[in-house]
Amino acid sequence: MEFEKTKTVAIIGFRHDMFNFPLYNNSYVYTGFKNTVFNSIWKLNQAGYNTFIYGGESGFEIICAEMIKVLKRKTSNIKLVCALPYAAFPTSEHLEGEWKNRYISASYACDSILNVTRQDMKHKGCYRNRYEYMTDNSNILLCYNDSPKSSMSALINYMMGYALASGLEILNAADLI
Repeated sequence: MEFEKTKTVAIIGFRHDMFNFPLYNNSYVYTGFKNTVFNSIWKLNQAGYNTFIYGGESGFEIICAEMIKVLKRKTSNIKLVCALPYAAFPTSEHLEGEWKNRYISASYACDSILNVTRQDMKHKGCYRNRYEYMTDNSNILLCYNDSPKSSMSALINYMMGYALASGLEILNAADLI
């Protein structure tokens, strides 16, 4: 699938188990977080960004995909693309229980699901390759990283640096809540 880079946003962020607040709907912090994410995506779309690429990870990426799914009901000027690191990713250990169901639900809203590495199984470097593909095809990086010194966010830190070196604008949702 071809993207118009100047109108595309890459989405990366914490998995569900990396957040320092609970990800359930009756949590005041989570509700505020979702509202912030929704408003950020809506503003990006209003500014002309119409393609959003996410990696299918539990947590921030799927939450963003769910917000885009809601926006797709209100406007036809928005596309959702899922960039998988390998073909078997949706059945992997990254997506269990509730998050697997949420991934499946979000995937129904996707205009395209890509296996960017063209590999069937997990392999060395597949996650980095997926995020580099997403970044290389985008103009803005929408991310969530509230603990940049944590070893758990090493890949996100790398990608933020990669995005900066590539000239992308970075919008860190952790700075907005």
